[in-house]
Order: sequence, then C-alpha cells, then structure tokens
Amino acid sequence: MQLKTERLILRQFVETDFAALREIAADPEVLRYRRADVISEERTRDFLRHAQTAPLADPQLNFPFAIVLAESNRLIGECGLTRLEAEQDEAFLWYSLNRHYWGQGYATEAARALVRFGLIEVGLHRISAGCHAENIASQRVLEKIGFRLAGRVPVTDGLRFNLQRNEFDEAK
Repeated sequence: MQLKTERLILRQFVETDFAALREIAADPEVLRYRRADVISEERTRDFLRHAQTAPLADPQLNFPFAIVLAESNRLIGECGLTRLEAEQDEAFLWYSLNRHYWGQGYATEAARALVRFGLIEVGLHRISAGCHAENIASQRVLEKIGFRLAGRVPVTDGLRFNLQRNEFDEAK
C-alpha cells in the first residue's frame, strides 16, 4: 500500500530503512518533542519489525508509513494512524521528520494524505493528534489540515487536537 502526494510517497517500511530511522531517533532536537529522551537502536529495530508486520494484522490497528521523497527515494520521516480497538472508528495520528527537512511543508503534506486515507479509505469518523505545547510547528501542521484544539494534557504538557470526518476539507 502506498499513498502519493505531489512530492512524497508514503510507503510500507523495509529493512533498509533502519539507518534513516536511526538518524531521526538519535537526534536530540527531534527527541525534544517526543516522550523519550533516548531511543535505543533496539527500540528502533522493534519499531521497524512492528511497522513491517502491522499491515498483516487482522484486524489492522496500526497503519505505519515511511515518508519518502518521491524525487530521490530518500526516507525523511515516519507517520501513521493507530486505532486502540478494531471496532473503534477513531485513530491517533502521529508523525516525525528528520530535522533537516523541517519547515518545508513535508509534515503537512504527509499528514494531509494520511488523514484523507484514514477518513476515506479506512472509514474513520474521528482522528486525534497530540503535540508538545512548545512545538509550534507541529501545532501549525495540524491546524493547516483542519484539526481543532481539544485541550491540554496536563501530565505531559501536551496539546490534543481532533478532526471529525464531517469537518475534513480535502482542499486544505
């Protein structure tokens, strides 16, 4: 399964993605906005194994994608949707980009494609997302594609955003 945008391909993960994933997971600037201070090589390997087997699950609860530049075939990030239960028509959107590609619209482009996929192809009715309160860029990504601020998460100093299917505007 692949999703294509103007500049990106969102595709399934392959074993050779490990080095690019490590580059993201080992960057202190990226980790500053994640829940972990350190992501070990083993944890990256576990993520990669899980991401490769997720599409085979029945029912599929996780929809992980590698974010790849269409022009160069370089992996620049990871994104996905996660449902907690099979019957649930709601999922959580997540994404992370290599710092060298921040500020170029790639996160917005990937997130928009993923939201469209979730609401239209998967049939979700609601997608939520969260980000660190200081991560203004991530807040803007979510707002650009139509998410609304739902509130704060006090323990993590995070913000929670929601988007309902009937609020989704494919033109955004």
